[in-house]
Amino acid sequence: VVTSGAGAHGSFAQSAGGSGSSVSPEFKAEVAAFFDVLVSGAGAHGIFAQSAGDGMGSILVQVFPNVTVQGGGAASVSGAESGAAIFVKQGTRSTINNDGTIRSIDGSSGVAIRAVDSDLTINNDGLITGEIINDGVSGSPITLVNYESGVINTGQLVDVDLEVHLGDIVIG
Repeated sequence: VVTSGAGAHGSFAQSAGGSGSSVSPEFKAEVAAFFDVLVSGAGAHGIFAQSAGDGMGSILVQVFPNVTVQGGGAASVSGAESGAAIFVKQGTRSTINNDGTIRSIDGSSGVAIRAVDSDLTINNDGLITGEIINDGVSGSPITLVNYESGVINTGQLVDVDLEVHLGDIVIG
């Protein structure tokens, strides 16, 4: 998937509404990146995943080996969000499993991962380049687990509540 326009997201997964009373799968919104997702437009997200409403549930994003998910650049409108490689919004418990590459088109100064109002766990066995931003309310923690083969090239902001580093971290 390749996009280049402002706000032209690569992959969009959303589960919205519902009463929450029906039998449903473990994950309400699930994205598996088996192929590259490369976006370059201002404010564009490589993967946007959301679970919202009364029936909101868990979100799962998986980036497989030899796959790159790239977010777009800074927003072109004042006050708008910059593009993120992966943007997770809401959901009860969210997980990103990375065995590939998650990066911003702007390198370590851009946004690799943005979470809004989601209890997010990031499991990294690959490469993450860019900032990790938590735009959530209090009680929406981010846990970052960087395994032995994982490498994180951070920007100025890594807004996480708990970090476990067995791999490499390069502070940029």
